[in-house]
Amino acid sequence: MEQISSLEELLSSRKHTLQKQVINNNFSTPRSSTLEDADNGLLDGMDIIPNKEMLLALSGKGYVKRMKPDTFNLQNRGTIGKSVGKLRVNDTMSDFLVCHAHDRLLYFSDKGIVYSAPAYEIPECSRAAAGTRLIPVYYLTLFHNEQGIRL
Repeated sequence: MEQISSLEELLSSRKHTLQKQVINNNFSTPRSSTLEDADNGLLDGMDIIPNKEMLLALSGKGYVKRMKPDTFNLQNRGTIGKSVGKLRVNDTMSDFLVCHAHDRLLYFSDKGIVYSAPAYEIPECSRAAAGTRLIPVYYLTLFHNEQGIRL
């Protein structure tokens, strides 16, 4: 946002516009290099998603959620901190990790099958939310036991 506002200010300023015209008049040599698109204009999902840092939490029963890192900011009040969120009955937090949106996550099933998927595909949730079941998120129907999922 800061970059956008500074560029808008640059375009709206008459002084900067005149400076740009003077520079263009003094150094108006044609471009000697060519720009080529190696992918022929094709974009995939990772090209449009920013590679921001994120927090992932996986429960023992296969519920997963993605959160922003500023969800758990420092309180500086001598308190015991914040909880990761709600858990279902008889559920525990099995994994909690920091990664980036473009990182590939490996999911190990109890059958010995490894699934790979980018981290940005996990739905973002609030801190208080219980999360989303991992199996419907990735259409994983081959799991014998949901509790065998590990990151």
